[in-house]
Amino acid sequence: MQIARIRPATLADAEAIAGVHVASWRSAYQDILPTEFLAGLSVERRATFWARQLADPASPDVTLVAEHPSAGIIGFANAGAAQELFPGYDAELRAIYLLHTYQRAGVGRVLMARVAADLLARGHAALFLWVFAENASRHFYT
Repeated sequence: MQIARIRPATLADAEAIAGVHVASWRSAYQDILPTEFLAGLSVERRATFWARQLADPASPDVTLVAEHPSAGIIGFANAGAAQELFPGYDAELRAIYLLHTYQRAGVGRVLMARVAADLLARGHAALFLWVFAENASRHFYT
């Protein structure tokens, strides 16, 4: 597989990010979350959410996309200042998702490393995240 290019997300990426977000949830959480909930996820609603997130060029958040040369955006990550207070942590990984086809090819590691580097450059020292205990990919985060 060709290596994906990691780059900062732009407002024009909102719909593609939303597509990855919904598809990833449906594949990753099919045995964890109710079928009705996953079926009710909407690319349109997620695109509106991501458009709002990406519309502010002064946002302190880091949002990156993984872009495959022939497939377009295949993944994304979002992180920023911690929204929960955990001693010793000042940043939170809010999302990191790849389309199922592109998982286990190293793209996630590169995306995670870039998010961490961007957070360090913004003055953050330690990152935490939430993950379902039942998530088969949870070991990726360690």
